[in-house]
Amino acid sequence: MTISLRLCGYVGRYRGSFNLNPQVSIFSDNFKVGVSFYYNYDSKPPSDGSKTDYGTNLQLSYSLH
Repeated sequence: MTISLRLCGYVGRYRGSFNLNPQVSIFSDNFKVGVSFYYNYDSKPPSDGSKTDYGTNLQLSYSLH
């Protein structure tokens, strides 16, 4: 599982990013399934943008070794 949190600050502007990436091995150690969650925040986005962005991704991976 991977968890990351990044925060940046400039004069009058704050940005943050949070990611959570749990994975589970299925059938063998080579095949993994995971779900990724992300959330981003920007206190001063571009004029047509949103302050927040969030979502999920399904991950399938196979390792050759």
